[in-house]
Amino acid sequence: MINENLYKAVETADTANVENASEDNDNQKNESKIINATRTFAIEGYEKVSGVPKLDKHRHVLEKKNVNFSSKPSSNFKFHRWSGSVTSSQAFAHNLCSGMEDNGVDVEFEAKFCTLNVNGKYTPPAQIDVKIVTNKIVKLYEVKFFEFLKNKKFELKENYYKKESYKNGVDFIPFIEKVESFINKLSKKNYYEGIKQLCCHLLGIINSLDSTLKGKNIELYSLCFDNEKVSDEFKKYLGDYKFLLDEFKKIVDKYLHDTGLNSRITFCGYIGASDFIKENRDVIGKKNLDYVKQRYYYNNLQMFDEISKNQTT
Repeated sequence: MINENLYKAVETADTANVENASEDNDNQKNESKIINATRTFAIEGYEKVSGVPKLDKHRHVLEKKNVNFSSKPSSNFKFHRWSGSVTSSQAFAHNLCSGMEDNGVDVEFEAKFCTLNVNGKYTPPAQIDVKIVTNKIVKLYEVKFFEFLKNKKFELKENYYKKESYKNGVDFIPFIEKVESFINKLSKKNYYEGIKQLCCHLLGIINSLDSTLKGKNIELYSLCFDNEKVSDEFKKYLGDYKFLLDEFKKIVDKYLHDTGLNSRITFCGYIGASDFIKENRDVIGKKNLDYVKQRYYYNNLQMFDEISKNQTT
């Protein structure tokens, strides 16, 4: 049974001073309620695998971030600022994929690729959550856990709009402008920051075709946690973000076709975590599957058992 005080702490977080809110503040209040509900879900999931969590002042962040991971990350693993949060997508990605290494799969976390050339230096790097190498194919996964529950803008730094920032004359600015034009036509708020990140990842991939990705074909995915039983609101926001990714994919596909890059790069768009598990269940490993099941799908066990039933490792 989860500690009731933890529920109370989560349910009251970030909801103060909203009695006289404007319409925007009402939307923020609703967003806060949704986020608090997912934090409650995440805390209960953590408790099922590790006991009552010791949280810091943020009420959703563990005092020791390493306990958020089912196995100890490698010594060169770079923890995110919020990797100790029970809603951390970095922890979710590692807990899902780290066992693949024990089954002979070439897995890298936080894979870095060069983006902009600013004053002769490529910075900042595109940092992609999971990189899996199979034969001549490199599969790259940008992983989202609960991020898409937040409405965030599409914002790129000024250097992305300067031709001199691009390696070997890569013509990327028209692509960015088309993405911005598409987003500006949408009246509905969404998690546009996720689209911005994918743009940066795509640029990093293009810049690496003749270096770290030489001789490889690349598949880029947006892997999203998809346990729709978290809440009706979660299901709705996931659907909205999936729609956004599907529309974004059309723009990417055209850009890759027009530039001839589609011979090397495929943007696969959205993939739900359940489909990823189904496709990789034989190499994810029983230990990781059991952990993911109990922590992230504890309220949807029948569905999880269905997608992982042929797992043999």
